[in-house]
Amino acid sequence: PPGTQVMDALYGRPDGAGGIIETDMKGPAMIAEGDGSVGTHDTPELNGLTLGPNIAGIIADAVNSSDGGSHNGTLAGVYGDTGIFYAIDPDTAWQSFVAAGGRDGNTGTNDNVIKNNSGDTPIPVTKWDAEQLMAFGDKDQTPIIDPNGRGNAPWGMASAVAGPQSGYQWSFDREVYDA
Repeated sequence: PPGTQVMDALYGRPDGAGGIIETDMKGPAMIAEGDGSVGTHDTPELNGLTLGPNIAGIIADAVNSSDGGSHNGTLAGVYGDTGIFYAIDPDTAWQSFVAAGGRDGNTGTNDNVIKNNSGDTPIPVTKWDAEQLMAFGDKDQTPIIDPNGRGNAPWGMASAVAGPQSGYQWSFDREVYDA
């Protein structure tokens, strides 16, 4: 919030007495380059969308317009941006998805559960999480961006920790999409 400053962040585990025991952050798992066993998918609606520059100064097309809109991202790129982050965007506030009325934006309906591409049925804890799930991994409805919710994302999109300091810094914004 305005007037505050983050002084430290840590990776930890509960100590059983209400505190946290600081632990080393585990390293990244090995992951293959390319688009993985599911393969890439097409989103022709993104033809011509150029994103960038990202934190590394790279500007690129989100999809390959010459072949019908195949996604240009890589699995390593999508999963590579991990870490501890702090956000002031109201869409990342705890329980903001439920407070905003869930999938249909109406607090009078009970549509807060979204089945993910693993078959789990969580209530997303933030509106930002829910929007990413609806765009890239929804199994209740066809995902808005990724045709089957299992393929690789367009370049620069769909990181679990998207933000201005990440390589995959562009996330899906439902209000912008609906407009």
